[in-house]
Amino acid sequence: MNATGLDLPAGGRALRILVTTAPGAGHLFPMVPLAWALRAAGHEVLVATPDSFVGEVLATGLPAIASSGPVRMGEMMSPDRTRPPVRHRGPGPEHVGRGFARLAAVTLPGTEELVDGWRPDLVISETSEYAGPLAAAARGIPVVRHGWGLAITPEADGFAADQLAGELARLGLSGLPRPVGEIDVWPASLQLPACTATDRVRYVPYNGARTTSARLLRRGTRRRICLTLGTTVPRVHGPDLLLDLQRALAGRDVELVIAISDDLAARLDPPGGNTLAVSWQPLALVLPHCDLLVHQGGAGTTLTALAGGLAQVILPHMGDQFDNADRVAGSGAAIRVPRAEVSAETVMAAMDAVLDDPGFTARARALRDEMRREASPMALVPRIERLARRALADR
Repeated sequence: MNATGLDLPAGGRALRILVTTAPGAGHLFPMVPLAWALRAAGHEVLVATPDSFVGEVLATGLPAIASSGPVRMGEMMSPDRTRPPVRHRGPGPEHVGRGFARLAAVTLPGTEELVDGWRPDLVISETSEYAGPLAAAARGIPVVRHGWGLAITPEADGFAADQLAGELARLGLSGLPRPVGEIDVWPASLQLPACTATDRVRYVPYNGARTTSARLLRRGTRRRICLTLGTTVPRVHGPDLLLDLQRALAGRDVELVIAISDDLAARLDPPGGNTLAVSWQPLALVLPHCDLLVHQGGAGTTLTALAGGLAQVILPHMGDQFDNADRVAGSGAAIRVPRAEVSAETVMAAMDAVLDDPGFTARARALRDEMRREASPMALVPRIERLARRALADR
């Protein structure tokens, strides 16, 4: 105990841990359980992100600070400083590396100012956030990379290093810094060979500051299907597919839960008939009471479904969704409908195929059980403490 009578974290004084993230729920949300585990252990945690995403961080209950002004990721992933946009089927390594490196160039000055002022003992960055690692490495602060989906390939990191050549030279770094640890939350059996994680941790779903109704937390007498296209896909491509599915399923002996932002929900039919809800939902609470999830294949949505042992129909539209869909469909836990073939008719046929074959659910539950065997985020706290204190002793 210290002079105030309060218990200190094991090993001495509380550590200061800076968490850095791109402005996206899929990047931040997988780190929230570990950040809270570190706070529960008595450490100071601060999250740095562009100003446009600070509100989402604050909604997690974690303290936040802006590392830059507002940022639109679409602009970051468009033309880089030297060449036109990269045209790609999915998240090609050049597109990913250069796009997130452009974000790092914007946030690096603010991140350096924060590091110099707050003086963290360790930085935890999600795998596509490069400013935190650069600012930390230039000051001898250890970095841990936290995954949120399939591994970022070495090729993507190579393009990021090329894009950030000027920043690396200014900081006196010969390349992207090597982390002292890498955390992976993706099921090991579905992960890419490129994964170099040193620590595996159980994926604990956090789906944002959302609420639901008690009705959705108990099963009815009919099969229940959850439909969602995540955050970005409906804004880019519109919610018409969800509306088509809602109307096509209106006469079926099923219940529907449609997870969509409140502003876009107004473009769908309101709840009624066999539609129980048309609004954002905390999927970790809702999905265990469903029989099937139809979704776009975002990492967070996919992992939440797998953690609940739920069979899926995946309709990838952009980015990492293609690879996520391929890996889960390849495991036998889902059917992937190619984007060019997506229609109400093809999606309903895939839904019927999954619902009629219990093998999909059996394989989804096997993946759930695999994930449950991993250590919880709380079990990782002593490892984080050791890494930080070892670096402090070496300074």
